[in-house]
Amino acid sequence: MEMRRQTLIEIAREAAPASVRNIYYRAVVAGLVEKTRNGYLKVQRAILELRRDGEIPWNWVVDTGRRVIRPDTNFSARDELSWIAENYRRTPWQLGLIRIEIWTESDSVAGQIKPVGDEYDVPIYPMKGQVSETFVKDAADYYLASRSLRIVVLYAGDFDPAGLEIESQLQAKIATYSGRDDVEFLRLGVTAEQAAAFQALGTKPKKRSWRTASGEEMSFSGQAIECEAMPADRLRALFAQTIEDLAVEAYGYDIFAENKMIELTERSKLQELVAGWSK
Repeated sequence: MEMRRQTLIEIAREAAPASVRNIYYRAVVAGLVEKTRNGYLKVQRAILELRRDGEIPWNWVVDTGRRVIRPDTNFSARDELSWIAENYRRTPWQLGLIRIEIWTESDSVAGQIKPVGDEYDVPIYPMKGQVSETFVKDAADYYLASRSLRIVVLYAGDFDPAGLEIESQLQAKIATYSGRDDVEFLRLGVTAEQAAAFQALGTKPKKRSWRTASGEEMSFSGQAIECEAMPADRLRALFAQTIEDLAVEAYGYDIFAENKMIELTERSKLQELVAGWSK
């Protein structure tokens, strides 16, 4: 029993931040539980116990479905400036040659990829299932107003009939609302190749076909693979590498290294302002 707890802790450490479902899939691969609902519930209970016992930090497990909504205030102008100095981030996308976005089918996968979005200053759009018309329209309005900007959408979603339909609908709605047919889509997870490697973690799909946004019926074979079946750390690495590659392709050099140096200098200047502010 103790060995199983330690193995689960190691899985959570390697995956963090990850959802319980992502940890469950890795526990299945490790042979800790069976790939059943009962197996998932066992992992869910064990993770909760480990968090309550202090053996797993609470922030290793993401829950993006619940948020606190509060006003953004501070105690004084000096405190506000101090906060700005400590948290100042300079965007690396200074020249406006390309805009990269991450779109995810689920909220939980968005939470797992969030560290990548934070590091590279790339926005994440969690769709929570079927695409909201308003959600897509807001994004498409920006594309329409920025016609000279190359837009690349990096996508993460389930590889099953429903997931493929959602992605197809997203692409069609973006094209309709933005009036652009040059928005690039790159599905980074789950791809057909990845799905083939994760068949052991799949489930029988509810149907064997799906329809594109244009109404064309497509056949589906194999198991349905949830995006959370992919190791969270591997998914993050894939997104990070793709963003870096696209940036070099657009700018011709490492914009992130240059930006970090400028950011440090500008943060120091802000900190000097705070130090010279009388309380």
